[in-house]
Amino acid sequence: MRFTEFKSSLHAFVGTVRIPIGARHTTIKLVLFCDGYHQAKALFAHLFGPQNIVSLSQTINESEANKVQSPEELQVKAMSDQAKQLQLQAKTARAKKSLDRAKQSLQKATSGRP
Repeated sequence: MRFTEFKSSLHAFVGTVRIPIGARHTTIKLVLFCDGYHQAKALFAHLFGPQNIVSLSQTINESEANKVQSPEELQVKAMSDQAKQLQLQAKTARAKKSLDRAKQSLQKATSGRP
């Protein structure tokens, strides 16, 4: 299995950690791929000790975040969003109609009693 086959669901975290070398310290930056921030922090703490973590941040893939869509892609997305909105409106209308019928049947049942 190749790394790119499962990398897409993982997030990249850059951590700066302090490494003790004798009486001195040096800092290094590492990139770690994992599911979330807390998992990355736990792994860095396990590997280097919690007191040696200087910073930890998630990297953002700017090529995916700022992807420019073509007019056709934007039109398809707009039509898809509109279809979802119309489906939601239809579902709401059906629910209201069902609620009105239930209220009417409840009124019939309660008004028929002496």
